[in-house]
Amino acid sequence: MSITVEQIPDSPIFIITVPDDAPLETLGEALQTSLDVSSHVEGTVFRIFDFSDLDADFGDLVQIMGMTTRRGADEESSFHNLRFQNAIVSRQELFKMGAAAYGQEQYGDLDVPFFSSLEEALAYARSQLVR
Repeated sequence: MSITVEQIPDSPIFIITVPDDAPLETLGEALQTSLDVSSHVEGTVFRIFDFSDLDADFGDLVQIMGMTTRRGADEESSFHNLRFQNAIVSRQELFKMGAAAYGQEQYGDLDVPFFSSLEEALAYARSQLVR
């Protein structure tokens, strides 16, 4: 299976689902797709990265963090584009550690909330829209 990018109807919320058998190197394409399909959205765009089905190891996490924080030509689709509010969903503690690591200087002092379920992440995104 491949990584999918889905917009919640009538909202600026996008879910990027990463299945266990998806090649992680295609995450960059999914980031670009999320940038392209959200171009019509005014204001903040919420991107929820759902890694619930991914059985990852530390090397996978490092690869994911590297791809999502690239500078240069890929920066517009990366987590550094302040138009996007990014969140991570996973049942693995490894991703909770990764979400916290985004707050470190080498990753750009980014605030990337972590949730253990997609429902929690969606509730958070919706609550931010009300503000």
